[in-house]
Amino acid sequence: MDTYEVGGGQDGVKFNMFPITKQERLVLITIGFVFLFGTAFQYVFKKNPALENIVNVMDSQTIYPKVDINKVSYDQLVKIPYVGPATAKHIMDYRKTHGPFQSLEQLKSVEGVDRGRFDKIFPFLKEPR
Repeated sequence: MDTYEVGGGQDGVKFNMFPITKQERLVLITIGFVFLFGTAFQYVFKKNPALENIVNVMDSQTIYPKVDINKVSYDQLVKIPYVGPATAKHIMDYRKTHGPFQSLEQLKSVEGVDRGRFDKIFPFLKEPR
């Protein structure tokens, strides 16, 4: 920390220009690194748009191929991100009771599938035919 002497000679008074604690300094350094790396990544992605595909690997059809909601089994449903055992059971029960889904929007009628969950699982499902 920088200290400065006010006055001259041996009787000078020392003070800190910006007194901050170690924790505050650590926070400032962390914010600086986040800003620096964020700016660097943004620059790299602008110069090389193909790199965005590497970041968006999770949306890849290779990792999570889209499944037909009317043909998918319970075990396959559970493997879909954001679909747990309870939701998978509710989807299977709904399909058994009401027949095949006419559209993916019908999933919102299934117990446990609210708008938020629907938005999360929608990319992993094919529109029924």
